Amino acid sequence: MSDLDHDDLKLQLEAMKLNQGSLQQLMILSAGGLALYFGFIGKAPFLQPLREIGVLVVTSWIASLCAAMVAHRLHGKLFLSLYHLSNAAGRARALERLPEDVDEELKQAVHREAVLERAREKLQTERSSFESYSKAFNAVFFPTQDRVNLCTTIALYGLVAGFVFLGVAYVMWSIGA
Repeated sequence: MSDLDHDDLKLQLEAMKLNQGSLQQLMILSAGGLALYFGFIGKAPFLQPLREIGVLVVTSWIASLCAAMVAHRLHGKLFLSLYHLSNAAGRARALERLPEDVDEELKQAVHREAVLERAREKLQTERSSFESYSKAFNAVFFPTQDRVNLCTTIALYGLVAGFVFLGVAYVMWSIGA
């Protein structure tokens, strides 16, 4: 297995670990939050102020989960972009052997110009491919990373706000009981 194959495998596994970790966090947070909320609803009297706070709890957790899912999806796109860039860089590194390969082929070739033309075409194709992947990656990476950070912040604040609203409702219920 070459270094490039090992690097490709490593990037794929990192992307899979990111996806798995994000999914586990989403499931734990949503299940825990909903269990707390519905456990509270089952014990609290149905007073109008508590219903309004309950709507705030549910709304903030829904916003949190939606923002976390968007961030998760954007992170997946970033990892795929990184993988494609790494793959293009690996193909560009593989061109280091091109002079030796062309020399060897020239020794046996009848049409030397055809061999040189194929080598030039291959070099130009790989160069333009790497440049296009690099430009595309640079154009989307930082704006996408900023959106991921914004969505993550919204998700965390929404989750915390849901627990705060739940705490306020519990205090209101405790005082009223």
